[in-house]
Amino acid sequence: MFLRSWITILLGLHVQFYWAASCPDECRCDRTFIYCNERSLTSVPLGIQEGYKTLYLHNNQINNAGFPVELHNVASVETVYLYGNQLDEFPLNLPKNVRVLHLQENNIQTISRAALAQLLKLEELHLDDNSISTVGVEEAAFREAISLKLLFLTKNHLSSVPIGLPVDLKELRLDENRIAVIAEEAFKNVTELERLILDGNLLTDEGIAPDTFQDLVNLRELSMARNSLTVPPSNLPAEFLVKLNLQDNQMNEIPVTSFSSLRQLEKLDISNNQLQSLTEGVFDGLFSLRQLTVRNNLWHCDCNIKWVIVWLKSLPGTLNVRGFMCQKPEKVRGMVIRELNMDLIQCPNSTLSVPRFTQLPTHLPLPTTTTRPAWVVPFSPPVDLAPSTPPSHPLPPPTLSGDSEQRTKPPNPPDRDRDALQISFHVVNGTCIQMRSITTVQETIQFVQRLRLSLLLLALITRPLGQSKPLSRTQAPHFYWLD
Repeated sequence: MFLRSWITILLGLHVQFYWAASCPDECRCDRTFIYCNERSLTSVPLGIQEGYKTLYLHNNQINNAGFPVELHNVASVETVYLYGNQLDEFPLNLPKNVRVLHLQENNIQTISRAALAQLLKLEELHLDDNSISTVGVEEAAFREAISLKLLFLTKNHLSSVPIGLPVDLKELRLDENRIAVIAEEAFKNVTELERLILDGNLLTDEGIAPDTFQDLVNLRELSMARNSLTVPPSNLPAEFLVKLNLQDNQMNEIPVTSFSSLRQLEKLDISNNQLQSLTEGVFDGLFSLRQLTVRNNLWHCDCNIKWVIVWLKSLPGTLNVRGFMCQKPEKVRGMVIRELNMDLIQCPNSTLSVPRFTQLPTHLPLPTTTTRPAWVVPFSPPVDLAPSTPPSHPLPPPTLSGDSEQRTKPPNPPDRDRDALQISFHVVNGTCIQMRSITTVQETIQFVQRLRLSLLLLALITRPLGQSKPLSRTQAPHFYWLD
């Protein structure tokens, strides 16, 4: 037992001595970590031995000539921090088994296939804050890193998405570049991608090919904030997408089918756009929606916003909606749309186009001038009258007051063809005769035609005194048939 304890102590001392002996003079070593950061180094120190897993070389002045060949053969190193140095190309001779590589905040302008072909186990690559342009990336260079899962290219000078991305890529960050075009083949065969960030670029509706995203069948998050889109992109991947960011664009409309297939979407942000209204039903396909943000749009609270009020009040408590606030008109500016009183919303009066004959009032007021008494003429039409074509535009009946109309109730007719008829004549200003039937009979129209001569005679009787010349066409009597 005593001997075993001494053996353990000696082994521990040997290991500590080994670590101390293999640690480069310019660095500090602790267990599996080598700290060579912030030492104004211009090259990677020599003498790094096996056993270390993490190498800190950030915030130095290391350039591309400062990577010894022997470094590539250190198989134990898995993580390397090289941010904040003076690299202008993707470095060669990095540890061959590195899995995580931080190269942000350098001045890297070019990336070669040869450099990435050395890193077959690389899974996470940080290239943020460099000077990488589209022409500086050799075509299919990233595909040489066959194990790459996470690629960060934020704040570079890319004008398009690099062609030839790794097929197993899970996350791609391309925000804060100058990307104006996404080619249709940009994401070809990148079927494992789950997160795509394209914020802060120069994307327009025309710059995105129609089927750009069709291969991204496993995409869960798509962010395209701070671009110049006027409508959401078409053909978005629908099967697994749960988060969609479209804020800070120039969208002035959202087609009703834009989100109809996004049944798994949980978070949608359309804030800071130029939206004034929304088409009814635009959110109907979002069955899984949990958060909707619409702040800082130009919501115009007119008739088109009424459906939004009804929709907001019908939502379940599990759906959080933020930012629906009126901007126009001035009298409702700043009011929360959900709490808006319907009486405050002005809708234009609808004007219906109706035939001219139906525009006549149902009740015709009697004139204030002297009206002669009515004559009641009982009449039974003959059976042998031939039917004639009824007037093509019968006028609606005026309703007369009880004092100016006299009626006699006809007896119950023994025969349909011999129904009794009663006609009331009301002379109005000597030119208009109104006729009203008490019992409707098919032959009434023929009877009216037979009365033409009588009406002309009646017009002569009722014309104003002193008028000797014949009546003009406009003065001739006319009549309304009242059913």
